Amino acid sequence: MDATIRRVRQRLVDEAQKVHSDLSETSTGPLDALDIEDPMLEAALTDSAMKFFLDHMTCMGGGDAKVDMQPSLREENLSPGEIRATREILAKLVCAPAPELGLGLHSERLWILIDLLTNGDSHARRRATLELRECVAMIESGEFDEPSLQGLIRGLQSMERTILLDLLLAAAQSTYREEQG
Repeated sequence: MDATIRRVRQRLVDEAQKVHSDLSETSTGPLDALDIEDPMLEAALTDSAMKFFLDHMTCMGGGDAKVDMQPSLREENLSPGEIRATREILAKLVCAPAPELGLGLHSERLWILIDLLTNGDSHARRRATLELRECVAMIESGEFDEPSLQGLIRGLQSMERTILLDLLLAAAQSTYREEQG
């Protein structure tokens, strides 16, 4: 094990020297900034990294040992009754429907745009304004469901609004009233 650690440590030193020489040829920055100042710290970091790698290696036969690619299989002897019982249990399980990943997507995107409009930088506010104008049209065409409209109305009523958000609120209220009446 010690011989393996020494070989790996020497390889690390060689690689570090190679990297350092490559850097000196290509870098315009000061190379002292890339050096570790404390050799004890470097040794401690190397040792702890080495121990971690060595603890998690599958074989230690000089580093060149082969891992058996076809390990022996463990054979399970199950009775036909156990297999039948397992099949019956699986057949009784109710298959859950796949989740609707797009559910509420319009509403979520709308709130993100509102946040960008109120808190974003100038570029984000400009992009959010353009998309929110499109959202007004989507709301008026009925592309938002009733719960989303209700949440939007409640949320917008409780916040300080810009003119665009007032238009968005008016469109949501109008569409909601039409759906109700």
